[in-house]
Amino acid sequence: MVFHDKKLARTTNGKGVIKKITYNDLKNLKTKYRNRKIPLLGEFIDYVKNKAQMIIHLKNERTMREVLS
Repeated sequence: MVFHDKKLARTTNGKGVIKKITYNDLKNLKTKYRNRKIPLLGEFIDYVKNKAQMIIHLKNERTMREVLS
């Protein structure tokens, strides 16, 4: 999933720290902006390509290995 903040409350209808929330719970959250779901990385790339440049910052080494494999 593509998410910038460590906590959910500022930009979604959820609460808590994102790394402690299950995928099933995260996929049911809605953003405060336009009431949309949190996008998966592939969905985000499909939406942004040819519209803007993007920088993807993976928060930890384990995540980086999983995404790149």
